[in-house]
Amino acid sequence: MNKFISLLYSLLIGASIVTFIGLGIYAFYPGPDHAKDCYELYQGYGYYDGAEPEENQAKNDQKAFDKCQAERDTENEAHAVNVAIVALIATVAVTATAVYAPITINEIKDGVALGAVMTAVYATIWAGISTNRILLFVSGCLFLASAIVTGYTKFKD
Repeated sequence: MNKFISLLYSLLIGASIVTFIGLGIYAFYPGPDHAKDCYELYQGYGYYDGAEPEENQAKNDQKAFDKCQAERDTENEAHAVNVAIVALIATVAVTATAVYAPITINEIKDGVALGAVMTAVYATIWAGISTNRILLFVSGCLFLASAIVTGYTKFKD
Protein backbone atom coordinates (compact mmCIF):
# COMPACT_ATOMS: atom_id res chain seq x y z
CA MET A 1 0.00 0.00 0.00
CA ASN A 2 1.18 3.52 -0.71
CA LYS A 3 2.95 5.06 2.34
CA PHE A 4 0.89 8.24 2.13
CA ILE A 5 -2.38 6.29 2.05
CA SER A 6 -1.21 4.20 5.03
CA LEU A 7 -0.37 7.35 6.98
CA LEU A 8 -3.67 8.96 6.06
CA TYR A 9 -5.59 5.85 7.13
CA SER A 10 -3.74 5.72 10.46
CA LEU A 11 -4.49 9.40 11.08
CA LEU A 12 -8.14 8.78 10.23
CA ILE A 13 -8.37 5.93 12.73
CA GLY A 14 -6.66 7.99 15.45
CA ALA A 15 -8.93 10.96 14.84
CA SER A 16 -11.97 8.67 14.79
CA ILE A 17 -11.04 7.20 18.18
CA VAL A 18 -10.62 10.56 19.91
CA THR A 19 -13.81 11.85 18.23
CA PHE A 20 -15.70 8.76 19.40
CA ILE A 21 -14.51 9.28 22.97
CA GLY A 22 -15.24 13.01 22.93
CA LEU A 23 -18.72 12.56 21.49
CA GLY A 24 -19.43 9.74 23.92
CA ILE A 25 -18.53 11.95 26.86
CA TYR A 26 -20.62 14.78 25.43
CA ALA A 27 -23.62 12.51 24.78
CA PHE A 28 -23.69 10.79 28.16
CA TYR A 29 -22.28 13.57 30.34
CA PRO A 30 -23.31 16.91 28.89
CA GLY A 31 -22.12 20.12 30.45
CA PRO A 32 -24.12 22.10 32.99
CA ASP A 33 -27.31 23.63 31.67
CA HIS A 34 -26.96 27.37 31.87
CA ALA A 35 -30.51 28.19 30.85
CA LYS A 36 -30.47 31.08 33.30
CA ASP A 37 -28.01 33.55 31.92
CA CYS A 38 -26.40 35.74 34.55
CA TYR A 39 -26.80 38.77 32.31
CA GLU A 40 -30.59 38.31 32.46
CA LEU A 41 -30.37 39.71 35.98
CA TYR A 42 -29.81 43.12 34.44
CA GLN A 43 -32.78 42.97 32.10
CA GLY A 44 -35.92 44.74 33.17
CA TYR A 45 -34.18 47.60 34.92
CA GLY A 46 -33.79 49.75 31.84
CA TYR A 47 -30.03 49.27 31.59
CA TYR A 48 -30.24 48.63 27.89
CA ASP A 49 -32.47 51.68 27.36
CA GLY A 50 -29.77 54.02 28.57
CA ALA A 51 -31.46 54.70 31.91
CA GLU A 52 -29.23 54.75 34.96
CA PRO A 53 -30.27 52.52 37.88
CA GLU A 54 -30.35 53.67 41.45
CA GLU A 55 -27.07 53.18 43.29
CA ASN A 56 -28.41 50.56 45.74
CA GLN A 57 -30.18 48.70 42.95
CA ALA A 58 -26.95 48.59 40.93
CA LYS A 59 -25.01 47.21 43.93
CA ASN A 60 -27.66 44.55 44.57
CA ASP A 61 -27.67 43.61 40.90
CA GLN A 62 -23.88 43.31 40.91
CA LYS A 63 -23.99 41.07 43.99
CA ALA A 64 -26.62 38.85 42.35
CA PHE A 65 -24.58 38.71 39.16
CA ASP A 66 -21.39 37.80 41.06
CA LYS A 67 -23.20 35.03 42.95
CA CYS A 68 -24.70 33.67 39.71
CA GLN A 69 -21.31 33.74 37.99
CA ALA A 70 -19.61 32.01 40.93
CA GLU A 71 -22.20 29.21 40.79
CA ARG A 72 -21.63 28.81 37.05
CA ASP A 73 -17.87 28.70 37.54
CA THR A 74 -18.21 25.99 40.20
CA GLU A 75 -20.44 23.89 37.95
CA ASN A 76 -18.09 24.31 34.98
CA GLU A 77 -15.06 23.40 37.09
CA ALA A 78 -16.67 20.20 38.35
CA HIS A 79 -17.71 19.28 34.82
CA ALA A 80 -14.21 19.86 33.42
CA VAL A 81 -12.62 17.73 36.17
CA ASN A 82 -15.04 14.87 35.55
CA VAL A 83 -14.56 14.99 31.77
CA ALA A 84 -10.78 14.99 32.23
CA ILE A 85 -10.97 11.95 34.53
CA VAL A 86 -13.16 10.02 32.08
CA ALA A 87 -10.84 10.97 29.21
CA LEU A 88 -7.82 9.82 31.24
CA ILE A 89 -9.50 6.46 31.83
CA ALA A 90 -10.19 6.25 28.11
CA THR A 91 -6.52 7.08 27.45
CA VAL A 92 -5.41 4.13 29.55
CA ALA A 93 -7.94 1.85 27.83
CA VAL A 94 -6.94 2.89 24.30
CA THR A 95 -3.23 2.66 25.16
CA ALA A 96 -3.75 -0.85 26.52
CA THR A 97 -5.65 -1.75 23.36
CA ALA A 98 -2.84 -0.38 21.20
CA VAL A 99 -0.22 -2.37 23.10
CA TYR A 100 -1.94 -5.66 23.89
CA ALA A 101 -4.65 -6.18 21.25
CA PRO A 102 -3.71 -8.77 18.64
CA ILE A 103 -4.06 -6.39 15.69
CA THR A 104 -2.14 -7.69 12.68
CA ILE A 105 -2.78 -4.86 10.22
CA ASN A 106 -0.10 -2.24 10.80
CA GLU A 107 -2.20 0.73 9.70
CA ILE A 108 -4.94 -0.12 12.20
CA LYS A 109 -2.44 -0.77 15.00
CA ASP A 110 -0.72 2.55 14.26
CA GLY A 111 -4.09 4.31 14.16
CA VAL A 112 -5.08 2.92 17.55
CA ALA A 113 -1.72 3.99 18.98
CA LEU A 114 -2.20 7.46 17.53
CA GLY A 115 -5.73 7.49 18.95
CA ALA A 116 -4.28 6.80 22.39
CA VAL A 117 -1.96 9.78 22.14
CA MET A 118 -4.73 12.00 20.75
CA THR A 119 -7.01 10.96 23.60
CA ALA A 120 -4.25 11.89 26.05
CA VAL A 121 -4.09 15.33 24.41
CA TYR A 122 -7.88 15.63 24.76
CA ALA A 123 -7.68 14.71 28.45
CA THR A 124 -4.84 17.16 29.02
CA ILE A 125 -6.84 19.98 27.43
CA TRP A 126 -9.82 19.27 29.70
CA ALA A 127 -7.51 19.04 32.72
CA GLY A 128 -6.11 22.44 31.77
CA ILE A 129 -9.61 23.87 31.50
CA SER A 130 -10.37 22.57 34.99
CA THR A 131 -7.46 24.53 36.54
CA ASN A 132 -6.80 21.56 38.83
CA ARG A 133 -3.01 21.43 38.88
CA ILE A 134 -2.70 17.89 40.20
CA LEU A 135 -5.10 16.57 37.57
CA LEU A 136 -3.17 18.50 34.92
CA PHE A 137 0.08 16.92 36.12
CA VAL A 138 -1.46 13.42 36.11
CA SER A 139 -2.84 13.94 32.62
CA GLY A 140 0.56 15.17 31.44
CA CYS A 141 2.17 12.07 32.92
CA LEU A 142 -0.35 9.81 31.19
CA PHE A 143 0.18 11.74 27.97
CA LEU A 144 3.91 11.10 28.21
CA ALA A 145 3.40 7.47 29.21
CA SER A 146 0.99 6.77 26.34
CA ALA A 147 3.39 8.35 23.86
CA ILE A 148 6.37 6.37 25.19
CA VAL A 149 4.53 3.05 25.47
CA THR A 150 2.90 3.24 22.05
CA GLY A 151 6.14 4.48 20.49
CA TYR A 152 8.12 1.70 22.14
CA THR A 153 5.77 -1.00 20.91
CA LYS A 154 5.87 0.45 17.41
CA PHE A 155 9.62 0.93 17.07
CA LYS A 156 11.11 -1.74 19.37
CA ASP A 157 12.03 -4.03 16.48
